[in-house]
Amino acid sequence: MKRTTLAALCCLGLSLETWSVGQEPAAGRLGLVAIGQLAEDGQSPPAELVPATVEPLTDDGQDAGKSDNANAADPESPAEEEPAAEDQESLADSLGFELPSLEEFAEQPLLVPVEAPATLATLDTIDEIAPVSIGGGIPAISRITPAAVTRIGAPTIWSSGARNLDELLDILVPNFQHVHQVATGPKMGMRGIISDRDDKILLKVNGRIMNNRGESGAYHERDLPLLGDLHLVDVLRGPGGATDGPGAIAGVINLQTHTGLTFQGLDATVRQGFIDEFTATELRYGRKFDEDTGVFVYYGIATQDGADPSDAPLVFGRSFLARDNIPVTAGEPVTFDLQDDGRGYRSKPKHKFHAQVTDGNLNAWVRYTRGGQQIDPDRRDVALAPAGEAGPGDSFDDLLTSQAGYQQLTFAGKYLFECTDNLNIEWMASWDLFDFERFTPQDGIITNREDEFYTRLLARWTPNERHTLAFGTALSYEWFGLPSPGYPGLPANVEGVPDDIEGPWETDTFSILGEYVLRFNERWTAFAGLRSDKHTYSEWLLSPRTALVFEANERDTYKAIWSVANRRGTDGDLRRQFVQSRSFAENEENESAEFRYERRPCDHRFFSASGFYQHYTAIGFDPTTEPRRQNVLGNFDIAGLELEASFRTERKQWSISHSYTQLLNGELPDITRNQGITAEPYGFGSDLVSWSPQLTKLYANRDWNDLWSTSGSLRAYWGFPGDEDLANYNASLPSPNGFLPLADPGYKKAFRGSYFLDFGIQRKICCGQGQMRLDFYNVLGWIDQDLNKRNVLRRAYYRSEAAAIALTVQRTF
Repeated sequence: MKRTTLAALCCLGLSLETWSVGQEPAAGRLGLVAIGQLAEDGQSPPAELVPATVEPLTDDGQDAGKSDNANAADPESPAEEEPAAEDQESLADSLGFELPSLEEFAEQPLLVPVEAPATLATLDTIDEIAPVSIGGGIPAISRITPAAVTRIGAPTIWSSGARNLDELLDILVPNFQHVHQVATGPKMGMRGIISDRDDKILLKVNGRIMNNRGESGAYHERDLPLLGDLHLVDVLRGPGGATDGPGAIAGVINLQTHTGLTFQGLDATVRQGFIDEFTATELRYGRKFDEDTGVFVYYGIATQDGADPSDAPLVFGRSFLARDNIPVTAGEPVTFDLQDDGRGYRSKPKHKFHAQVTDGNLNAWVRYTRGGQQIDPDRRDVALAPAGEAGPGDSFDDLLTSQAGYQQLTFAGKYLFECTDNLNIEWMASWDLFDFERFTPQDGIITNREDEFYTRLLARWTPNERHTLAFGTALSYEWFGLPSPGYPGLPANVEGVPDDIEGPWETDTFSILGEYVLRFNERWTAFAGLRSDKHTYSEWLLSPRTALVFEANERDTYKAIWSVANRRGTDGDLRRQFVQSRSFAENEENESAEFRYERRPCDHRFFSASGFYQHYTAIGFDPTTEPRRQNVLGNFDIAGLELEASFRTERKQWSISHSYTQLLNGELPDITRNQGITAEPYGFGSDLVSWSPQLTKLYANRDWNDLWSTSGSLRAYWGFPGDEDLANYNASLPSPNGFLPLADPGYKKAFRGSYFLDFGIQRKICCGQGQMRLDFYNVLGWIDQDLNKRNVLRRAYYRSEAAAIALTVQRTF
C-alpha cells in the first residue's frame, strides 16, 4: 500500500506545472488551497478559531480596512453602495458605536440555509460567496449567540494537520477531551462529562442528528482520516437540549459540509501516513451555476493499518500473569502479541461519500460513511485470575481481537418557505440507515441496525426588529431489530434486548419546540426556549433554556445562560424494561448555569472567559434488580472555568485556551453501588474519573511568504487524579471490581499528564494550483513514549499514541 501511495504522490507531482522560487500566480487565475479557495492575489488568510466577528472582505478578497485605498489606486474598481448609511450613522451617533439590530441578526439573506449554533430563531447565512478561504466563505458567529461555541473553518481544518475529527476537536476545542475504551474505541467528553457510550453528545451533519440510538451514540465519522468535505465545524459546549433535544447532555457537534456555493472546481488529495500508517485519497467537485444554485460531490477512501505496538505500546498499571503464562509488569509495555493501534475494522477500507444540491432555498444531500477500528484488549480478557477472567490453559491464539464498525446511509432535504417578509417556514425531511456491529470476547457479536425517518417543521416570525419567535414540531420514527446488510449476516442482536423480545420493533418520538428572542434595546437581548420530547418508552422530557446578553459596547459582551438537557437510555434498554416490567426507565439530566464574557479590543484579537456550574444526574444499570433496570446512579455537582484568547492577521494566527473542571460534590443513593464517575462519595479524593481537571491547548499558524507556511499545536493534559482515587478505592475493597482501575501499590504512570505536540510545514506549488504538506505528530514520543499516553476509560492503563509523520499532496485540475 505504501508503494502504491508513493507512486500516486509521484504522479501528482509530475502533473504539476513547473515553478521557481518566488514565482507569483499567473494573473487572473484562481488557485485552490487546502480545503477552500484562494483569493485572486494568491493569499490564504487563516481561518477563525473562536466565536468572533470575521472582518468583512471585498469581492477581491482584500480586507475591508484596505478596500478604500485599493479602490483609490484602481480607477476601474467600482465604489461600494451603502443604501443604509443614514440609518447606520444615526444609530452610531446615538450609541457611539455600530450595532446590528435583531432584524439583521434574524433575517439576513438566505442563500445557504444552514443551522445556526445554539438557537432556533436564526440562521447562519453566507451573504457573499467569494472564492476565498475565509470571510465571504465562512460566516462569523453572532455576538449574541446564547452559548459557548467554537467554530472551525475549512482552512484551519487543513492547517491543523488533523487526521480525523477526534484529533481536530482535541487540538482546537477548549475543555474537550477524549480517551480510549475497551468495548467500542475512543470516547469523547466535554466539561467533565464522559461515558463508556458516546451518548452524552449529539453529532449532527448539516443540522441533521446522526447519533445511533440503539447503543453507540455519536460513534460514526470520528475515526475517518477524510475531512475534505467539511466547510465548518461548530462545537457547542454545555447542554443543548433546548434546541436539539434528548442526548445533548454535554454538548453538540454540527458538521456543515461544502456546497457548490462554497467550493468550486475539481481537486484531488492524496495522504500517506508513516509509522502510524494510513493511506487516504479524496476527490472533490463543486460547481456554482448562479448566485444561489450549485452542486458539490465528494468521495474519500482510506486504509488504516495503524501503528506497530513498538511505536504505540500498551502499558498496564497492574502486574499479572497473562495467557500463555506471559508475565506483565506494571508500568512496562506488554510483550504479548497485540493488534496495531488504530487499525481499521476487519482491516477493511473506510469510505465517505457526500453529494449535495443547492437551489435557492432548497438543500438536498445524500451521505454514506463506513469505518470503525480494532480495539485494545481488556485486562479481564488477557489476565489470569484473580487479575482477570482467563483460565490457566487459555492461549492468546484463542483470543479474538475486539473491534467495532459501522456504516451509515442518509438522505436529507431542507426547504425554506419565505411566506412574507417577516415569516418563513423551514421543512426538513430525512431517512437514515445506521448499521453498527461490534465484537468483544466478553459479549461476542452485537449487531444493531436501526432505520429512521425524521421530519421537522419550524416557523420563524419576526414582526419587528425587537421580537423573533421560532416554533415548530418534529417526528422521529425508528425501526430496530432488522438484519444487518452484509457482514456478519446474523439476526439482529441489540444490546439489552433478550432473544424472546428481540424481533423487529419500532419506536417514535414526538417533539414540540420553541424559542422567543426579545431585543429590549440596542444593548440587551433575552432568549427563552423550551423543547419537549415524548418517546414510546419514556415520559415527556422537558429541556428549557433562558439567556440574557448584554453588549456593553462594540468590544465587550456579557452572557448569562441557564439551560437543562435530558437523555433517555438507549432504545434497547428502554424496550427491555418496558416489556418486562411495564415501566419507564429513569432519565439523565444536566442542569447548567453559565456566565460568559467576550472581548474584542480590535479586529485581530479576541478573548473570552466562561464560568459554569453543572448539576448532573447520571443514570446507570442497577445490577441488584431483575429484570435489569436503568435508574439514577447519582447526583454530581461540577464547576469549571474556561479561558480563550486568539490573535489573527492576514498571515498569522494563534489561539490558546485553558480549562479547569472540578467536582464539587457527589451523592449516591446507594453507597455500596460501584460507579466510574468519581471516587469522592467513597471517601477517596474529589476529582472526576477519566478527566484531566487542568487542560491547556495552543495552536498557531504562520504564512512566511506566498509559498511557505508552518503550523503547530500543543495539548497538555495535566494529570488524572480521579483515576488514581478510583484505583485506591478499588484496592480497598475485599474483592476488587474488574471494571474499575486496578494498580500496583506506588504505580503512578497512568495518572500523570499527557502531552501531544504536532507541527507541520506547507509549500504552495504550481502557481497556487496545488500544495504539499509534511506533518509531524506526537513528536515528544521520540523523547519519551509515555508523554503521548492516551488513558483507557475507567482503567489504570493506557496506550501511547505513536510519534508519526504524514505527507499530503493536493492538486487542483
